Amino acid sequence: MNELQYPATTDTHDVLVRTIDELKRELSQAESVNYEQALQLRARADESQTDALTGLPNRRAFDRELSARCVTAKRTSCPLTLVFFDIDHFKSVNDTKGHHVGDAVLRGLAQLLKSELPPGAILSRFGGEEFVLVLSGLFIDNAIELVEQMRRSVCDSTYCFEGQSLNISVSCGIAQLMLQEHPEQLLQRADIALYAAKQGGRNRTYWQDGNDLHFASPGIAVDKLCSNKETLNTPRQIIDLHASQTAAAKTSTDTGLFAASSLPHRTTRANWCDGGILYWYIRQRLAEWSRGGAEFCVLAIDVDQKEEIAHEHGPNALHFMMRAQLLHLDSALRESDVVARTGQSRIIVVLPGTTLMTLAPVIHRLAKSMDRFSYPVSSGLVDYSISVGAADAMVTEDSHQMIVRAEAALATAQRQGSGQFFAHRLNGQNELSNAEPLLQAQPVG
Repeated sequence: MNELQYPATTDTHDVLVRTIDELKRELSQAESVNYEQALQLRARADESQTDALTGLPNRRAFDRELSARCVTAKRTSCPLTLVFFDIDHFKSVNDTKGHHVGDAVLRGLAQLLKSELPPGAILSRFGGEEFVLVLSGLFIDNAIELVEQMRRSVCDSTYCFEGQSLNISVSCGIAQLMLQEHPEQLLQRADIALYAAKQGGRNRTYWQDGNDLHFASPGIAVDKLCSNKETLNTPRQIIDLHASQTAAAKTSTDTGLFAASSLPHRTTRANWCDGGILYWYIRQRLAEWSRGGAEFCVLAIDVDQKEEIAHEHGPNALHFMMRAQLLHLDSALRESDVVARTGQSRIIVVLPGTTLMTLAPVIHRLAKSMDRFSYPVSSGLVDYSISVGAADAMVTEDSHQMIVRAEAALATAQRQGSGQFFAHRLNGQNELSNAEPLLQAQPVG
């Protein structure tokens, strides 16, 4: 019987080690190739969705995102607003300054508009000198207020490039999504409003309500900027268009195509979200409460006399006050509380486990944290205050109706004066009844 022949043990071990090392090298090389290919595919995908000049999402990416947002808005009863921005007389900029200056203006405007956005907003370049914006969770009056702030910021800025200074303005068209409306119909209504703003004299805002056009506020002709009293009293923002080129290049790679604006920042305690998430969250809380879960309240907070403040000190003053509100709120709220910005200076807060009758400690914390607000101006400090409206959960109510009641309570509080608190209740028939002050004329700022 023949004996089985085995190779030497040492030789077998060496062969196995060499084979394993070769396999490791081949696998490492394959992983490196796959990783590089994945990066290339991702870069190409980003390029296919990104406007090369401004770094914003392009029309293709916008159309896809708008369709998804419309579906979500209808399911959650969350208001969704579409806004067109169009640069006035942009052709003359290209003709008189050159196309390279026109490109710099587009980049600078993209960065300026982006800096004004609330979290969760979508800003895209629609084509040419047109930009399109989608806002989730804002009622139409708050959306108009925010768009007007953005329009004035554009108008109140001086754009510098290659030793040249120029002023521009934008015309704005607004439409809010209707229940049975398709995205294409929403775009068409916003475009109609934009055309009305152009025909109406430019540098102004119109909105379309499904039937009629409405003039949001008077515009300021660009050639009259230097003689306008409001503009003379407002420090002009200087925008370096050279810097905007680097910022545009980083927009899609550093923050993502549909990244939230830097205002407000996530800080240390409360949970900050955008308007769309806010409506979804309230809807979930209402569903849990109807099944016997914990009660909760919604607060609407805003700066008092903001129109007068913006007129006298410019939109930057309200921008500063918004940041101050966010910082003070974060120190006064709990980790379980949810906060969203829904207007130029308006904030909605959801307080889980809190009822109108147990709200007093929260209001006391807000009053203590937000006391003695002031805004620095050249002549010293300008004092300002906030007011608060509150609503608690009610049967057969959705998230939209609950926020409407909180907003109505805020309006009642501000009619009483500055630094006021007011709460709304519903009667047995679930109809809005007379507002009942929880803390009579309680100062909160």
